[in-house]
Amino acid sequence: MSCPSYCTANLLDICHHYPREPHQLARAWRTRLIYQTNLRTSYMAGRWETLQKFPYLQYQHRTVDNPRENHKALDDKIIATRDPWWDTHYPPNGWMCRCTVNGISEARLRAMRGENAEPDTAPPTDPNDPPPEWRYHVGKAARSMAAAERFGQKVMQLPPAWRKAALDDAQKRQVDWFKDFPGFIDRAVSEIAEGKPRSVGAVTPVAFMPNQVWEQLAAGETIGGYKFQPKRVTPLIASSDRALYHAMRGGQKWEGREEALQLVIAEARNLPVWANHPDTLWFLNKSPFQLVLARKLDDTRYMTVPISLDEIDHKAKKRVKSNWLHTFEVETPNNMKHLKLLYGNP
Repeated sequence: MSCPSYCTANLLDICHHYPREPHQLARAWRTRLIYQTNLRTSYMAGRWETLQKFPYLQYQHRTVDNPRENHKALDDKIIATRDPWWDTHYPPNGWMCRCTVNGISEARLRAMRGENAEPDTAPPTDPNDPPPEWRYHVGKAARSMAAAERFGQKVMQLPPAWRKAALDDAQKRQVDWFKDFPGFIDRAVSEIAEGKPRSVGAVTPVAFMPNQVWEQLAAGETIGGYKFQPKRVTPLIASSDRALYHAMRGGQKWEGREEALQLVIAEARNLPVWANHPDTLWFLNKSPFQLVLARKLDDTRYMTVPISLDEIDHKAKKRVKSNWLHTFEVETPNNMKHLKLLYGNP
């Protein structure tokens, strides 16, 4: 089988090109396409942290099966890293694209092409390539809400077993999606300390729900006679700057406020990591209907993080549908008895 329209086709076009019978073959191919593309995107996003330090990037065509001729034409071109051409052509540039880039130093450029060598001029942009859904820089977008949002939506297209594999992989490597969160916390703490908290509608990804939690929610969990039926948009958990200001101010009602606040700040900075730690507990709350993460502290208390499910944060600059961090709390086990345990060993 071959697919000559790889570079301009969208996912549905590619899948329709392949036979629908037997169904298992078509489904398996589609699953492989989505899963491997997500992994490839994550890998290239992670490489950008190192590659952006080089003055030049060299495009490398690596697709063996069904090579795209327009991608082959870019092979070995060396273009300045800051050239805006990379904003739309940094690979992957399409479904199942295996192209990559190498970092090139000034010395390496001279060694490869001569003492007076200059980088290549960026090729003219083809309005149809990359296709619209791939016309962005996955490295620059990797630490943004947009990238995490895109992955969360893509992963929902996968069958359960492959969704679990994709989510598990994202949790293990953390990619770059969640690296901005500690700074997000620090900025809120600093502005509150200065008496100048400024909610500007900024949002940031925090974590993805573990697959075990998502499966229970997607199945329709019942608590106190109420059945929750999520709209199955995304397993992404995000936070707005407004929520963080609210959370930090909420510490005023805690017993031992200053100690508790410092404890919350320290723990909150590590939320992307411990949200998927095996010791973390996941609960469902009836009123208000929320998902609640809980992490046991060194004493008998827990730090809890209530999360609103399947909502749009209307005060954010971009109206993203996600699961939103609401606040942080320090709770005793007795105050958590009304919560229903979804996942974890208390």
